[in-house]
Amino acid sequence: MEVKWNRVKGRFSHKAHLRRLAGLQKRNLKKTFQQAELPSAWEKALGGYDVSGFSWQSESISGKGVLIYGPESRAATLIQFYRQDIAGVETAASRLLASFRDRISGEVMPWEVFDIRATIPIDFALQRFRFEAGQYELNFSSRREQLRMIRWSPAAVLLRRQDLATMARGSFFSKDKQEPQWLQSDAATVEGQMTPTSIAALAASRIRRRPAYRLFRLWHEIDKNRILGVLISGRNSIDRRKLSAICEKYETV
Repeated sequence: MEVKWNRVKGRFSHKAHLRRLAGLQKRNLKKTFQQAELPSAWEKALGGYDVSGFSWQSESISGKGVLIYGPESRAATLIQFYRQDIAGVETAASRLLASFRDRISGEVMPWEVFDIRATIPIDFALQRFRFEAGQYELNFSSRREQLRMIRWSPAAVLLRRQDLATMARGSFFSKDKQEPQWLQSDAATVEGQMTPTSIAALAASRIRRRPAYRLFRLWHEIDKNRILGVLISGRNSIDRRKLSAICEKYETV
């Protein structure tokens, strides 16, 4: 699956954007890239949005996608699915598309995917994602910081083997010898940070272009049997209020 979006300046045209998208494909895909009717289940899931579909075919894999335009936000979103048997993903794709919300407002952007719901600063763009049994992960970046959001389940099973502090170390600091500075640590929530231990360490991280500062929180959604985690990394000190604002709007449904 691939998801991309951007705000549109000026008049929006589905045909023009699809033509531009076709032009970006490799030579062997350009011949098969075409506008296509959306499956009826996709149209129902995206009812109320201005949409158009497309498809393409290579020797080993095929793809089908949708271009969505939101007049109020002036944002165009491209979502495409690809695999050897594209028909096999249409049902799952319909459920995913039904969760799509085009609600860019002010300085934040809402996100909803599967059972994850979050609101993050609009300057963070999605870079990578992973959806596996028991663990979902979204990775974003802005000009100065990286944002990592994880959801684990079932919490009851995971917490039999380790506590939240151990999970934080293993998930965020497995390669670090330094122990995080704990700002909060109890059975339901852990929060902490990693900062340079010296001026030399700060200089080394900047030379290597690695984040020098990391701020994180993990917490247990007891009633939903989920564990959520947020990590913000950057080359400069991170405002703890930013972490709190993101965590307050991050939940499972």
